[in-house]
Amino acid sequence: GQSLTLADVRGAFDKAFGAGTGERVRVACETDGNRRLIEELTIGLSGTVGHFEDLGSLILAAPATSGGCPGGIVDPVGLQ
Repeated sequence: GQSLTLADVRGAFDKAFGAGTGERVRVACETDGNRRLIEELTIGLSGTVGHFEDLGSLILAAPATSGGCPGGIVDPVGLQ
């Protein structure tokens, strides 16, 4: 039920997977009445996935993407 911005999401990816990985994440939103809900995150990956492949490396190998939606509300599980 809290708001989340594109910058928050990208910053979390940079922190978890390495600098620059956040630039490969896109946020999609949907309008629900007067609310903008985050409905999807798309993470760019490139390379061959193997048993020992580092996820951060796969993300960094993908091209940067536009951010999509600037942010919205994360709708909690359950009825709206």
